[in-house]
Amino acid sequence: MSMWTHVAAIVRIDNFRFSDDQTIPDWDEIFGKECLFHSPSEVWDDCEKHPEKYLPCGSEGTLRKTAWINPDSHQIAAYTVTIFGDLRDYD
Repeated sequence: MSMWTHVAAIVRIDNFRFSDDQTIPDWDEIFGKECLFHSPSEVWDDCEKHPEKYLPCGSEGTLRKTAWINPDSHQIAAYTVTIFGDLRDYD
């Protein structure tokens, strides 16, 4: 029998953006990269060698993430990142 963990997380990131030309953060560097079920074998190999660079991973791949950028640069709630998915048979 498989062990499953279901994840749903929302992260709000505040930032004073006084102009529209600010650099968007590298979400892969901050939260980790994705390695999905249908990802190429090179990605799976890298995920096994460097798990610290990836989102939490199970036997069918990592969690997923999306990022929303607030179009109103005058609001402090600048970004919202969601991390979600199902982990199967993980360490």
